[in-house]
Amino acid sequence: MCYAGCRPFIFFMVFCAVMVPTAAAHYDFEGIPLDSVAEGEIYGDVFMYGSYGLANPPVTVTFPLNSSPSYARAFCGVWGGNEMYTGWAEISVNGHTPQRILLGGKGDSGEEVYASGHGVYWVAVEVADLLVAGENTITITTSRGEEGNRLDGRVYAAGVVAAVEDRTRPLTRYVIAEGNENLHGEGWAGTLQTRKDSASVAFGSVGDRIDSALLTLLLLATQSGQPDYVVFNGHDLGVGDDIGDERSFNADGGAGTPTRYTDAETFDVTSYLGGDNLLTFERGRDTDGDGSISTTGSDPEGEDYIHPVCAVLVLRPQSSVAAPDISLQDLTVSGAYAGETARLSVRIDNRGTRPSAMTVTWTVDGTPVATDRLAPAGSGMQTATAEWPAVEGAHEIGVRVDAPGDRNAGDNALSRTVTVGSLPDIVVSVGAPVRSGDTPAPTASPLPLTAALVAMGIGALAAGRSRRSAAAFIMVALVLAACAIAPACAAGSLADYTLPVTVSNTGGSDAAPFSVSVFIDGEKATVIPFDGGLGAGAVKRHDVPIQAAEGTHTLRVVALVPQGEKDQNPADNIREGEYAFL
Repeated sequence: MCYAGCRPFIFFMVFCAVMVPTAAAHYDFEGIPLDSVAEGEIYGDVFMYGSYGLANPPVTVTFPLNSSPSYARAFCGVWGGNEMYTGWAEISVNGHTPQRILLGGKGDSGEEVYASGHGVYWVAVEVADLLVAGENTITITTSRGEEGNRLDGRVYAAGVVAAVEDRTRPLTRYVIAEGNENLHGEGWAGTLQTRKDSASVAFGSVGDRIDSALLTLLLLATQSGQPDYVVFNGHDLGVGDDIGDERSFNADGGAGTPTRYTDAETFDVTSYLGGDNLLTFERGRDTDGDGSISTTGSDPEGEDYIHPVCAVLVLRPQSSVAAPDISLQDLTVSGAYAGETARLSVRIDNRGTRPSAMTVTWTVDGTPVATDRLAPAGSGMQTATAEWPAVEGAHEIGVRVDAPGDRNAGDNALSRTVTVGSLPDIVVSVGAPVRSGDTPAPTASPLPLTAALVAMGIGALAAGRSRRSAAAFIMVALVLAACAIAPACAAGSLADYTLPVTVSNTGGSDAAPFSVSVFIDGEKATVIPFDGGLGAGAVKRHDVPIQAAEGTHTLRVVALVPQGEKDQNPADNIREGEYAFL
């Protein structure tokens, strides 16, 4: 089965969760932000072939290619049914040995998997070496139907993104970005009744003058009749207020194709380019100004939940000169303690053509300490690493990457100063919650299921079935409605608070990147990232916005030091106690 989902793209800065060499995927209920996973520049086109709409496996996509791709990723979206269920998905390409990817539910940590919400999976793998000139076939199977399996295993979407060189075609730049955001309203997030209304990703400046720019998106768990929006640099994209209406490629006003619980769309954003090229997904809008986004009734304002998983921005520059374009991001130093060996790493991005080789030079206080020659990655994104015997004191760590023919060598170097001494010591402290204003009571959404069951009861009567059968349908509906509403009522009216969280490093060395998680009554409320780590002697305060009902709650705030890093006193990384929310 293959819908008419074949579209050539021109990418410059896009994010699609199919290749992330710099970070492992994982499970997070609130969602995993979209981030860049592949980018590059070719004379030719980028094609996306796909099958869209929730379907039983196996799902097969057949497509032609003019030649073997310089880069390609196969993808699929899978419905788990519950974040506790586990199973697997297999991606088979052109008859080669299938690649089985484990779907681990809440415990998922696979590099190819992004898992969020109540069991929504996005899976992607590199497949350029398995594709050929001519007809190609990708088949997705899952553990659905396997004895003992509880994973639902139906497939939201399956397909491939492929960059195919053709010297007769114009220059094409591309970036692919992926993630698995979980935008949701109250009533869909457990006892905390949290909500997440929007999520954004910045593609960055495109630099050159651009002839055309196409943006392609993929949304999972969509629901027709519940409005949702896509915004690019402040401009609403598409026609109408329901981009995820379960009809793909219709947001420009066309008829589109029915695609159950899934939506793929392409937009022309040429006239909107500029600045950071910010893409924002919104699950809805509070059009009546009552402080909430209603999802039921005759005029709903938004989706109960929706999962943006892939965004592709395709650009065709006016310049016809292809060249590598190296830039560096995220220079990190870890394990830099006196007398120990520090680990250095940097992300290398190449938005241009693939160079023949790259040379990485590391320096400490201006003196070279390591040099390495790297083979450029097909994804245009890779990580370079080095080691350095750390010496006590303040030192400047530098790194530079050189590639033949680089279009702009001005952004090929990064440096940062680090302090080396005794072990770092992360200390967490928590102040009293401060109320910042009232919030309307949470809106649970049992009505769609309730209405459906009531309708079944009425239908049973209409079909001549017994009144007892009809009554059973209606009784079940009422029970489900009561169960769904009860938690919201029990929680009481929520209010907005800010929680003062102070994080210090009282040790003698800089702390490597870490994060701080905030739990309320045992459920994770938010995560504070310290992507740049925390310098020796540094103190940072965060006023964390949270929602809670009035009363006493158990708070637990934990600084999560990555495995392999050291801390003088792990006991003061945690603060836990009863706090009054007044």
